[in-house]
Formats: sequence, C-alpha cells, structure tokens
Amino acid sequence: AEAIGMLLGRMHMSVRFAIGDWLLFIENVYPSEWSQLAEVLGLSVDTRREYMRVSERVSRSRRRPKLDWSQHRAVAALPPPEQKEWLRKAETEQMSHHQLRDALRNGKPEVVQTHCRCCGRAL
Repeated sequence: AEAIGMLLGRMHMSVRFAIGDWLLFIENVYPSEWSQLAEVLGLSVDTRREYMRVSERVSRSRRRPKLDWSQHRAVAALPPPEQKEWLRKAETEQMSHHQLRDALRNGKPEVVQTHCRCCGRAL
C-alpha cells in the first residue's frame, strides 16, 4: 500500500509538467483545434495557462525529478542560469516549496564554499 501511495505521489508531481508540455505541443502542432483539445482536460483556463507557463519557462533539461512541480513553478520567472542554481540548492538542501519561495524573496542563494579560500583545498 505504501509503495502505491509513493507511486501516486510521484505521478501527481509529474503530471502537471506532462499536461503543460502536451498543451504547448498541441498549441504548436494543432493551433486551430487547440482550445477544443485543451478543454477535454476539464481544467480551468487559468490552470492550463499556468501549467503551460511553467513548462515553457523551465526546460526539461533544468527540471529535477526529485523536486515537486511547485518548486519549479517558484523559479519559473527567473533567467535559466538562476533557475538551475536555485533548483540545485533546493534539491541539495531538501528545501520545501515554501522554504524555496521564502529564500527567493530574500535574494540570491548562498554560495556553497567547496574549497578553502586560503589554500584552495577541497573542503
């Protein structure tokens, strides 16, 4: 039962990207039928737009499977290099969506020091 719950949780996290990616695809490939195809989802226009916005702004190459869609949404307005850094930080530090959102409001991520400033040796 626990394994099924974990699987369903992972599916829930990834389905929003799948929907956003699919909406972007049909918008490009079937522009005249886009609204009719999009309506079959049964989602509000605002929800569809948000899924598309996040999918469009956060490319597949920057998405991190261990992070929730909401964490990706939090960085979607940032330029790609900053998205990558914040997502890395969120994954490394196991930040919740709320922690990430609060950190974004407070400024740039802290630079994790990996080498000694004096001698250059790895820490």
